[in-house]
Amino acid sequence: MFKLTCGKKSRKMKWLHLSLEFSHWFMIMFILIETVTCYIVKRYGPPRFLQTPVNITVSKGELAVLGCHIQNLGPKMKVVWRDTSKDFPLTIGTMTFAPEDEMSVDYKYISRTESHWDLTIKNVKPHHAGLYECQISSSTLFTHYVRLNVIDEPETSVKISAVRVTGDEYVTLHEKIHLTCNATGADHAPDDVDWFFEGNRIHTSSPRWRDRVEVLKRRPIPGKAYISDLIIRRSTMADQGSYVCRSSDLSVNSIKVHVLNGERDNLTRRGSGHDRSGHRTATNSMANTFIVHYQLIFVLIALILFQR
Repeated sequence: MFKLTCGKKSRKMKWLHLSLEFSHWFMIMFILIETVTCYIVKRYGPPRFLQTPVNITVSKGELAVLGCHIQNLGPKMKVVWRDTSKDFPLTIGTMTFAPEDEMSVDYKYISRTESHWDLTIKNVKPHHAGLYECQISSSTLFTHYVRLNVIDEPETSVKISAVRVTGDEYVTLHEKIHLTCNATGADHAPDDVDWFFEGNRIHTSSPRWRDRVEVLKRRPIPGKAYISDLIIRRSTMADQGSYVCRSSDLSVNSIKVHVLNGERDNLTRRGSGHDRSGHRTATNSMANTFIVHYQLIFVLIALILFQR
């Protein structure tokens, strides 16, 4: 009984020690972040918004980019995009909480003190119009407002676009899959294209595609053509299936890719070769049989004529 009680106390002391150690390291990290933030604020000043357009007008179906250029953003500070007519944030940092897939945050660090945190809306619709705010979440709240205007074009104004996917439909296991999406438009090319595999969007950072997939984008004819290349290295059997390219104006095209197992195909080909060899042997045997029969008939005719 005494040993059991001592064992329980020992485990409790161990957990208490681990909890104190974790709290100690947490406090150190907290103090370090606070120190770095205070250092940046003291050396470069508080965060502030640099000049960007505050009134954006786009047509229905186009790409809307709401700029947010920030200087002196500390490591503890978060950038939040909000629609002033909604109760929930659209983005917090690099995370997107908007219910629509068309919305995302495009962030880029220009220097140690300057960064862009732009809100992008693909295939913009009239209900996207309104007042948006880019907030810097810190001890003091900083806010930058951007108004988005959407021109709702008449129903008769139809944008003609085309998306065509080409590439190798059959590849050998472990070889590269290279697909090309050519998106063109009568009025103008789409603003962007996305790749999907079996209905799921391809993200180069996801564990399935990381370090194997590369998406290249180029505009050979500015304003008229948009080309995207999907390159998958070291293909596996799981990579075979339907690949879809979708433009920002929702035009789509697909291609079916088959991954062939080289070893199994070689066995099949070798088996077919044996079959063909057997067929040739059977044909030769039949020919020899006919020759023997003709020789016997010739001998019989010669004997009959000789007896006469």
